[in-house]
Amino acid sequence: IKSYMLAKGLVDHADQALAYFDFNDDNFDFSTFDLYSEFSNCKDFQNLLLKKLNESTTYFKEKIDGYDQCVTNGDFQSHLLSKTLNLGTVSKDINKQAQELVEVTNSLSEKQMHYDVQSEIAQSHNAQKIDVSDREKFKNEHISVIRFLGAAIFLGAAAENLSNEFKEKLIFSIIELAELICTDLLTIHSKFDVPKAVIEVIDQIEKDKTIQFDDDNAREQFSQYVELMVADWQFNKAIHPLMTLMSFLCEAGRTNVLLKPILSSKANSHLQEFFKTFWAFDMEPSTQKALPKNLSKKLGQARFLRMAFAIATIKRIYWYHSSKSKKSALAKGIDEILQPLSMKSDIHTIED
Repeated sequence: IKSYMLAKGLVDHADQALAYFDFNDDNFDFSTFDLYSEFSNCKDFQNLLLKKLNESTTYFKEKIDGYDQCVTNGDFQSHLLSKTLNLGTVSKDINKQAQELVEVTNSLSEKQMHYDVQSEIAQSHNAQKIDVSDREKFKNEHISVIRFLGAAIFLGAAAENLSNEFKEKLIFSIIELAELICTDLLTIHSKFDVPKAVIEVIDQIEKDKTIQFDDDNAREQFSQYVELMVADWQFNKAIHPLMTLMSFLCEAGRTNVLLKPILSSKANSHLQEFFKTFWAFDMEPSTQKALPKNLSKKLGQARFLRMAFAIATIKRIYWYHSSKSKKSALAKGIDEILQPLSMKSDIHTIED
């Protein structure tokens, strides 16, 4: 009720609204902004939003230009995906190896072993190198995420009142910023050295005597287990921001009136096309069946992006979509994306 009353009040006071919704504020009031965006049709606010998105894209472009090496178009080299594409078996393999190790170490249970190893991975020097949680050190990055979220919320809430021209401009700006955020984060995550992290974790565990081995064979077995755990940790760390942005686009901007401007908006890279396709396909999978196939032709091998598309779509099938026809279309879209990897989703039984 408080957010509703505040939003209604700010509609008649544009200057106060521009001051209250500060896109440089870590404590941005998203709930009130959602309602305000629906009620208001302030042109000054629309221009401000585009200006703030442009500031963030300019910041990231300059930052990314300064990297010696950069992960472009989502081409992240995942250690896990270099070993296996069958992610469904990874957790089973981890649990199986942990159960076997309990028999030849002093660890009390496989859960305890998981916890001990995961804790060491998270505290390792390699993990600290890619930590971006410090809001002061990464202030511009965190502010840019706030602007991305705010723009997506505004687009979804105000869609009925916006011109098609403005929608296309805003959609492009949102997708461009999403691409740059992911490029920056994937470049940072690419500095995580899996082999070095494995050695670091094992050395620290031996030093602290957290886990002790019965013999050399047990140590070698443990080393293989740690490598799988580290590879899984790296993959999940890298894919999480990408999937978060994908999911937020679909949820915040899911009104069908946006489908046409999304499809009409430009995309200047494969990663921009990736976001655009995922967004539009999730919105209307039954009528946009050709989108995954068209995207697949542009992606090349792109294991990481293909797996991200598949995993994110599976999650949306199970948690967000209720129509059986849409679920079936989404599942078939996953198969189009995975086909170049000689994989299938195996979830068509969802129609039953």
